[in-house]
Amino acid sequence: MEQTGRYKDSEQALDVALRLGASGQGLTDVSHPISPARSTSAVDSEVPYFQFGLQQEMVDTESSELVNALDQGNDLINAAKEGDIEKIKSLARDGADVEANCWMGKTVLVWAACCGHLDVVRYLVQHGGNREAKDNKGMTVLMWAARHGHLGVVCFLVEHGCNREAKDNKGKTVLMWSARHGQLGVVVYLVQHGCNREAKDDEGKTVLIWSACYGHLDVVVYLVQHGSNREAKDNKGMTVLMWAARHGHLGVVRFLVEHGCNREAKDDEGKAVLIWAACYGHLDVVVYLVQHGSNREAKDNKGMTVLMWAARHGHLGVVCFLVEHGCNREAKDNKGKTVLMWSACCGQLDVVVYLVQHGSNREAKDNKGMTVLIWAACCGHFEMVSYLAERGAKKYAKDQNDNTALIWAVNHGHLEVVQYLVQQDPKNAAATLDNNQSTALVLLLLRDKIKEDDICSLAKELLEHGMPPLKSNKGGKSAKSIARVRGFHHIKALVDEYGSKPARPTIFRGEPDTKESARYRYIPSSAVSRNQILATGSFGKVYRAWWSNSDVVLKEIVIRSDADMKRFRREANVWSDNKHPNIVHFYGANDRHEPYFIISEYASNGELLEYLGKEGRGIVWRKILEVAAGLNHLHDNGAVHGDLKGDNIVVSSNGTAMLTDFGLSFHPSGSSSIQERKSTLGAMQWRAPEYATMTVTDPSFESDVYSLGMCIIEAVTGAIPWGGGWRTVEIREKLRTMERVVEKPGAMADDEWQLVEKMTSPQRQERPEMHEVLASLEKFAAREKDEQRRKACPYSSTDS
Repeated sequence: MEQTGRYKDSEQALDVALRLGASGQGLTDVSHPISPARSTSAVDSEVPYFQFGLQQEMVDTESSELVNALDQGNDLINAAKEGDIEKIKSLARDGADVEANCWMGKTVLVWAACCGHLDVVRYLVQHGGNREAKDNKGMTVLMWAARHGHLGVVCFLVEHGCNREAKDNKGKTVLMWSARHGQLGVVVYLVQHGCNREAKDDEGKTVLIWSACYGHLDVVVYLVQHGSNREAKDNKGMTVLMWAARHGHLGVVRFLVEHGCNREAKDDEGKAVLIWAACYGHLDVVVYLVQHGSNREAKDNKGMTVLMWAARHGHLGVVCFLVEHGCNREAKDNKGKTVLMWSACCGQLDVVVYLVQHGSNREAKDNKGMTVLIWAACCGHFEMVSYLAERGAKKYAKDQNDNTALIWAVNHGHLEVVQYLVQQDPKNAAATLDNNQSTALVLLLLRDKIKEDDICSLAKELLEHGMPPLKSNKGGKSAKSIARVRGFHHIKALVDEYGSKPARPTIFRGEPDTKESARYRYIPSSAVSRNQILATGSFGKVYRAWWSNSDVVLKEIVIRSDADMKRFRREANVWSDNKHPNIVHFYGANDRHEPYFIISEYASNGELLEYLGKEGRGIVWRKILEVAAGLNHLHDNGAVHGDLKGDNIVVSSNGTAMLTDFGLSFHPSGSSSIQERKSTLGAMQWRAPEYATMTVTDPSFESDVYSLGMCIIEAVTGAIPWGGGWRTVEIREKLRTMERVVEKPGAMADDEWQLVEKMTSPQRQERPEMHEVLASLEKFAAREKDEQRRKACPYSSTDS
């Protein structure tokens, strides 16, 4: 049974499959030709080839008669689509069924009418084709011809008795279909032949409503001029004009208004024509209606105005026009919600910005006492919340149940909003209770789908700022008890920790002054998870941490005074301003509340000395060159590092050496002096003599050059400068007397030592500038690279 090429398109194959209702095997065999690949798979399977052939023969025997009939039916349908009258005649003579239909229920006659082939339609009707046949949607032959505007076919069918008032499964008539698709010629013919212009479908829509809905002005004009009811309403009370306005068909709207349609009519929900136009953002229609006297303050049954509907759906152009034409921005609906509340509730930020800029009341309350900010928080619109808060909206205003925006955000699980509100005012957030006396943390823990990792940082933030860790709500539940039941061990540990010690007051809450205004990103404590401690000292602690899905370093700083805070911000500003491949990337800082810290890139290869110990000293000058490039960038931008030593040179995951820890960084115009920092200088092995003598007031470019020279000695030798036998007081004394104690390392070439000698000169004016240092280091690095290449390939050149 040859099947290849039998079915001309997928529709025929699907039609056959559906009609056969065969088993999987039979369906597959009938629908798809047996390819060589299928034959091979049959041979390779456990079923013998002869058995496969027997099964195929059985299927062929049982279904061949039906398949042949279907083939003829499909051939008829294709011929009808193509208008091939001769093929249709031939198939009909061979006994093909002219009533065959496709999987959509369309008969041969329906397809011919749909495609406008009048000669085929005439032949089929004359040879007994069913003129009233319907497809699966109840559409008749006449409907399809009318829908596609085939006037000749329509005339023939009407003249041959087809039912002009037939309805499809949804109650649409022939006239409705032609009106919906803008087939004016067909509409005129049908009206002239008595079709009912006022018939309604199952939704109550008339012929005129359908034409207005789809914007067919010529059809609308004809129907109105021939007496169609301009005020007809559908089952929901929507008029012809409302439908035209809803879909933005200005030409139709203008015509209907000019011909007396009621602009103030309302549907069953109380929506007027203008509300429908505003609701769907059709500015041109809104402008026209307002200019022609439509009521700008019309309200629907829920008290919502035209402006509210436009704002709710974010149609900024319509909102602007209505406000500029005097619409009441402070109107309230039946529940007390204002225009601003609706736009905030629905996340329409651009509308909110416009309304706030034009004076809308940010603190208005609805009937339940909810403010604009509360609605934005309740609905989880983070950008909206931050905008309103930054514009002065009261973050801790309460509704009638004493719930704040924070409580609403917590109750609805909007963690981004919760985190923002906590960051903005952690002290108030920590003290906030709902009407059940539950803290924000208790409410978070009570949410079914919450995960511990999602709220751990928030829990710490709240506890750090005084949230009562052991407080129980009216139901007797506390953060500790809920965390224990849910197995949130980290949060339970936090609660235990903060429950066992008194609250710590915040030392410094001042904002940056004008001179030292922050130019860096603020990162709250709640956004960072601390891991192991990397270092400790009088300055504070250094942690490996996790922030923004990345490994980072968190440097926690002890702030004891305003002067300390100024230095902290200065360091952060200098670091933030200087982005360079050889400077550790600075992410941001927390300067608003304790613990104060700086977040920077995590260098996974550790400090330079450690890295050189693993990789060998054969790359030392190339690494020093990278360090010098970073320092030169600082100097070119007018900044001094001020704390350069081996510990402050780290190596990234790709082996790049970078500067970090700008402990004394400043711009020369700043106020951080050596005398001011006398008690914290330390690390004298890397310090220039002027640090010890206090002969200068500020760290300088020259002192950085000196420190880099000592770092070179450290990198080349692998040991701390001055050796391990010198006490700090002894080093300081030697520096004061300008006595040079450090000697040339054995691993250092003469020209390399000459550079280091100049860099570490006791006289600051004798030290080279960084661009001179770079030039020499580039030469040393190139020489080192050549030497490494020769060692790796000793036979790369031959002696003559």
